[in-house]
Amino acid sequence: MSQRANSRPKPEICIVGAGPVGLTLALALADAGIPCLVVDRGTAPMSQSTDFDGRAYSISPSCWKIWQALNVSDALEARTLRVTHISAESAGGHPIIFSEGDLEDEGGPLGYMVEADLLSRTLYRRVTEQPLITIKQKCTLSGISVAGTGIDLKFSGEKTPTHVSLLVGCDGRESTVRKQAGIHWFGHDYNAKGLVATVALERPHENAARQSFLKSGPLAILPLMNNMANLVWTEHSDVADVLSTMSDTDFEAELAERIGDFIGGFKLTGPRYTYPLTMRVAENFHADRIAIAGDSAHTIHPLAGQGLNLGLKDVAVMAEKIVEADRVGLDLGATDILRAYDDARRPDVLTTAFAMDGFDKLFSAASPIRTLAAIGMGIVGDIKPARQFLARQTSGEQGDAPRLMRGKAFSLG
Repeated sequence: MSQRANSRPKPEICIVGAGPVGLTLALALADAGIPCLVVDRGTAPMSQSTDFDGRAYSISPSCWKIWQALNVSDALEARTLRVTHISAESAGGHPIIFSEGDLEDEGGPLGYMVEADLLSRTLYRRVTEQPLITIKQKCTLSGISVAGTGIDLKFSGEKTPTHVSLLVGCDGRESTVRKQAGIHWFGHDYNAKGLVATVALERPHENAARQSFLKSGPLAILPLMNNMANLVWTEHSDVADVLSTMSDTDFEAELAERIGDFIGGFKLTGPRYTYPLTMRVAENFHADRIAIAGDSAHTIHPLAGQGLNLGLKDVAVMAEKIVEADRVGLDLGATDILRAYDDARRPDVLTTAFAMDGFDKLFSAASPIRTLAAIGMGIVGDIKPARQFLARQTSGEQGDAPRLMRGKAFSLG
C-alpha cells in the first residue's frame, strides 16, 4: 500500500452529491482533519425556510449517533420526533409490537423522525462552516481519469482538471460516478411506486410508528411533530399515479377505505410525492480510486425505512477506513482501503435488501400465504427474545459498530 504525500489543505477527496449521505461523509472526514471537495448539480437549500414539505426520514438510533458525534443532532432536536413504539400488522393475525423496553442494552427511542428539508439545511450549514470543506453547486462531473497516485476529474465549465486521491459517488440511484466507473448493479423493479404524503391526525399517535401490510403493498404511518404522520404507501405504479393526482377529498376517501379505522380520523396536509421502487445492489462498491455509497451503491424496498440508514452506515464505515489510513500516512485512494470498505458493508446491504424484498413478496402473495405470514408474525411478537432481536436489528445496533455509530467523534483522537 503506497504512502500518501503530505500536502494540505488542498482537497484530497472529492464527494459527488450533496444529499444527506455526501454531506455527512464530508463532515466526518473534515472532523478528522481531511480536506474535501463536495460537488453537486443542484443549488443550495433555502437557509431561512421553515416550511415542512411533507417529506421525512426514519433514522435508527445507531445512525442518529453519527450526527451526535458530528455536532449535527442538536440543531435537529427541536423538530425531530422520537419513536417509542413500532407495530406491524396484517389481516389474519395480531400485530407485533416493539417498545423501548425491547432495547435493554440501549434504552431510549426505537428511532427518530427527521424532516427532510430541515436535515438538508442543517447539514449544508454545518458544511459551509467547516473550513476543510469546499462545496461547488451547479457543477457536473463530466470525466474521470486515473493518473498514477490520484484521479483527475473534469467538471462542467472548468478547463483545468481537479486532482484528488479519491472520488466518492453519493449522487443517487442514477449515479454519474457509478456509471463512469463502469460499476454494474443487479436487481429488479417492483412495478410499484412509493407514495409519500402527510396527514394531520384526530387522535394522538403517541409516538408510535405503524406498518400495515395491505394486499397491494405495505403502508407505513410514521409519527411527526404536532400530531401529524408521514405516510409511505406502496402501490402498483398506475394506481399510485392516479392517487397522486386525485383531489384531496377523493384521496382521503380512498385511504380511509383501505385502512379502515387503523389510524382513526385524518386530514391530508401538503403535497403528495411518488417515486419508483427498485431493488438494486452494485456488483462492487469501489473501483480504481473510486468508492460509492448510499443510493449510488444500493436501493431497497422502503417498507422498513432503512434506505438512508444503509447510506449512513456506509459513511461510518468508509470514514473509519479512510481515517485509519490517513493517521498512518497511507494513500487514501489505495485499493486495499476501498476493498476493506466494500467487504465490511456488502453483507449488511445484501441481507437488508433481500430481507425487505422477501417481506414484500411474502405479504403480497396469495391469500393463504399472506394469512400464514400474518399469523407467524403475531407468534414471533409474543416471544420476547425474538422480539428483542428484531428490535435490535431495526434500531441498527451492531456488536462491532464503527466509531461514529457509537457516537464518538474522530476529532477526539
